[in-house]
Amino acid sequence: MRGVPPAEQSRVPVKVIAGITLAALGIPEVPGCAKIAGMPLVTPPGITPRASW
Repeated sequence: MRGVPPAEQSRVPVKVIAGITLAALGIPEVPGCAKIAGMPLVTPPGITPRASW
């Protein structure tokens, strides 16, 4: 794991909880934005969504 910076052992549980919290907040945002835009959750390959503004 060369890309992971060193961390104190006592801080690892705090960092794991912070990562789970960020994922729990960020992941549901994508389907919500897709629904508001009227896009399907899964875009077929080769189709690039474009803004209609």
